[in-house]
Amino acid sequence: MDPDLSLRVWLVLALLACSMSARADSVPLVLTNATIHTQPFAAPIQNGTVVVRGSRIAAVGPSESIDIPPDAHLIDCRDKTITAGYWNSHVHFLQRKWARASDTSAAVLTTQLANMFTRHGFTTVIDAWSNHGNTQALRKRVNAGEVHGPRILTAGAPIYGPGDPPANVAAIWEALGFFSLDAIGIDRVATKADVEAAVVRRIERGVDFIKLYATSPGRGSFRIGEPLLKIAVESAAQVPVLIHPSVESALVAAVSAGADVIMHTTPQSGLWQPATVALMKAHDVALVPTLSLWPYEMRHERADVAERFAREAVNQLSAWVAAEGVVLFGTDVGYMADDDPAKEYALMAQANMSPAEILASLTTNPASRLGNADESGAIEVGARADLTVLGGPIDSALGFTDVRIVIQRGAVIYTRDD
Repeated sequence: MDPDLSLRVWLVLALLACSMSARADSVPLVLTNATIHTQPFAAPIQNGTVVVRGSRIAAVGPSESIDIPPDAHLIDCRDKTITAGYWNSHVHFLQRKWARASDTSAAVLTTQLANMFTRHGFTTVIDAWSNHGNTQALRKRVNAGEVHGPRILTAGAPIYGPGDPPANVAAIWEALGFFSLDAIGIDRVATKADVEAAVVRRIERGVDFIKLYATSPGRGSFRIGEPLLKIAVESAAQVPVLIHPSVESALVAAVSAGADVIMHTTPQSGLWQPATVALMKAHDVALVPTLSLWPYEMRHERADVAERFAREAVNQLSAWVAAEGVVLFGTDVGYMADDDPAKEYALMAQANMSPAEILASLTTNPASRLGNADESGAIEVGARADLTVLGGPIDSALGFTDVRIVIQRGAVIYTRDD
């Protein structure tokens, strides 16, 4: 472990203890002298102030217009930028380091969450699938304030099409450092009754989303056709449905079935047909492109093959952005070992996403598509006080990486000084 990061985590624990105490006593937290992006496409407030009471934003505006309570805890954010807290809309808690989340020490879990998420500005993460019981235990401790990290929303275990995986898959999976597949509890569905039962089981367990693989990745893939995907969407009722397509034909099936979110671009398909993009737009789906996943997946392939694969993914996102489609930021970290989101920001910029569009993919877009009814992903009075403070402007993709302070539900859960 990086000793400097370890020290910072312990400092954060001390800061958080003070912050939680202040919140309990209703002592306001005030961030002053900042550039504030209240919404991605609104003009930022220059020399602005945010006032937080408890877990909510009490005031925001130009500093001269804000009355600072005399008992406030002040944080000077001069030369810094404040945005709403980031969402990472595609992560996993698959690695064995998350096992036994109910009794692993709070300090260890806090450090792991800081390494993977908090230091990168994420205040909410979407667990696309994992060991449901273990992830529930982890988020229970986060929600209680015992472990400090982002809010966790989860799909629980995934749903695959019928068939038996190759005999060596389980051994390879565990060799990569993941939970055993048996522990995760994947369902394989072949009939209407299978699908309905799998969806109902997950809803009864309290999942926030349903995750299906229209086509699983790799050779010998398992497919769920459009009729069964539609049954899954209908059975899920008000729970958003996330679908992994792998190939363009499965993407079309997922969209036609009523998927809410498409998890991944499909670079092996080449550039999407205009009709596919038009169908996605007509059905108002959201896309989590995970562009940095593809160079990671192809890292053992010949350079020209890997470059072509990555380029096709960027071109697919570019076509979706040109159609003004909804994009949600996500990296697939937790399956992918690299936790640094900088590559994703850079590739999104290559796909012609502006800084404002990237900010929307991190804040307002996921809040409206995957959050609760009262969430906006914006900095406004009454909103949950999830905030990310950056060291400078966000006039380029790299600006999103300079995270200095992270606040979740009104409490400081990460700080970096250098």
